[in-house]
Amino acid sequence: MSDPRNFSHDRRAGGTLQEDNFGSDGHILSDRERHEVRRKAGKCIVCGLVQTHERPKKGLFTRLNLRPVTLEGEIYKGIHLQCHGGMVNAKRKLGERITQADRDYDARRSAMGGTAAA
Repeated sequence: MSDPRNFSHDRRAGGTLQEDNFGSDGHILSDRERHEVRRKAGKCIVCGLVQTHERPKKGLFTRLNLRPVTLEGEIYKGIHLQCHGGMVNAKRKLGERITQADRDYDARRSAMGGTAAA
């Protein structure tokens, strides 16, 4: 087998290639294909490790409907804060108003070693 470093730049799961880097027929997925697979699974499209959306338990068309998850300090309305640069960038992406509290939150998180960019 060839060198795994040639397959993908997205290698976050313990230094090994993630299974969502390959299609069902074994071909290497493009970035666009990989993001689509992750989006349909309700995972962060950047890292593929964090569940950012959930399916409703019951109801019509549950395969099609994904609800965004909010988990304080990790996920905001379906956006993984670590991969998307913090609360300010998440709110900017959603078109929401950015407050000083959001900027302060990102500054504290970045001071503690988390990833945040204002």
